[in-house]
Amino acid sequence: MGCICHLVQLARGCGIRALHQPIEEILSSIYAHFDIRWLSLLTCIKRVLNQWDALQAYFASHEDVEKPGKVKMLAEHLTSKKTKFFFLFPSQVLKPLAEFNAEGVMIHRLHQEMTSLVRRFMGRFLPASLIADVPLKDIKFKEASLQFPDKELFLGAAAQTFLEDNMDELSSSVPMMIK
Repeated sequence: MGCICHLVQLARGCGIRALHQPIEEILSSIYAHFDIRWLSLLTCIKRVLNQWDALQAYFASHEDVEKPGKVKMLAEHLTSKKTKFFFLFPSQVLKPLAEFNAEGVMIHRLHQEMTSLVRRFMGRFLPASLIADVPLKDIKFKEASLQFPDKELFLGAAAQTFLEDNMDELSSSVPMMIK
């Protein structure tokens, strides 16, 4: 089966890639530009969101902003509402992964922790009544009729507010979340 933490990391990577936004590339480029060591995805996302306006102003006014390259790419991404939304969304969604086994290696609690993690994620798109006290293998998570409508999916408060405030600009970018 492999290392469970590695599998969680792979699942996180697949989830980020499914957003079809180069979040990791943008983070890496920002941090490489400032020569700051990579810490963790969630920590980096939070820091970039905290400094979004300053980063946007910095790259928009950089002397290389008109030249092809990373500075121009970053300036374009940092002015995109779509990119900001796709930073806000995982900043909330990745919290359970960051909290997973945060106390360190506790192999005796691995099954319990993994089950709790999976249930937390399922609770973002399935009613609690379908996942409470039901073995994970018996939960019919693939049945669309049992899932929350797209408009009721958990996005996190900041992402939801940003989406509502910028609905006109984002409606074509994230249509599944604003039907």
